[in-house]
Amino acid sequence: MKKIFSFFLLLLLITTLSTNVLAKEISQGSLDRLMNLTGLNAQMSLSPEAIAAGFESVLKQKGAPVANDRVITTKKLLRSVFNPSLILADIKKNIQRDISEQEASELLNWYNSDAGKLITRREIDASRPGAVNEMLSQASSLFANKKLIDIVNRIDTVAKVSETVFLFSKNTLQSLVLSSTIATNPSISEQGIKNLKIKLSEQDEQLQAKTKENSLMSLAYAYQNVDEQILEKYIAFLQQESSQKLTSDVLQSLRLTYQKALIEFAHKLIDELNRSTTTTNRMPRSE
Repeated sequence: MKKIFSFFLLLLLITTLSTNVLAKEISQGSLDRLMNLTGLNAQMSLSPEAIAAGFESVLKQKGAPVANDRVITTKKLLRSVFNPSLILADIKKNIQRDISEQEASELLNWYNSDAGKLITRREIDASRPGAVNEMLSQASSLFANKKLIDIVNRIDTVAKVSETVFLFSKNTLQSLVLSSTIATNPSISEQGIKNLKIKLSEQDEQLQAKTKENSLMSLAYAYQNVDEQILEKYIAFLQQESSQKLTSDVLQSLRLTYQKALIEFAHKLIDELNRSTTTTNRMPRSE
């Protein structure tokens, strides 16, 4: 009886030790390599300029002026609120919490492969500030490539890009509108806020469709010159549990940090507009 008990005790000990080995926390070296090889460090460093460039591209699409003082101020504020080091720190924190050393090894195998390096290069290139204008100019030809759109749609589904971006956009839009409305109209009633939320929710379907379209266009632009077989390998990689964890960690960090940044941007923009209005009102009027 004692031998049987000892055997099971030993088995339990071995199992526990094995589990601990499998769940070993990601090392700092693996984390650093992962941040570099995934292109996260490079892409996040480009994000302030890319976001400012995206804002300018939207204005150009609408035929609005892009060189006046207000636009210049807005772009400056956008650059100031998106802090790459804070975003990267949050991503690292999530990865350290969720990804083990073994999972990091699996991920690094992909990112060290020729296919992984090619995909990463294309993603970094697509994150350039100037890429937004190029992508928009190629929109028609990108969507005309049905095979490419089909593949990137599968990537979008697996990686949950458009789904995450939609939820982020919805929450951020609501936060921005509500915070700016309350800031400019402190006396707004609770019913007024409820009505505003209802009005915003009525735009969900349109926002979701636009988000899907933009996500497919962005992915198609990034992967348009990548061989179909490599993209199939990429889809298989994205379906791995370790990759799913990494994607989730990155998207979660981006959603939270970007939302905070945009709310900060809204408050700064309101302050700037109020300051400009006050300055204008104080200017002496010509007779």
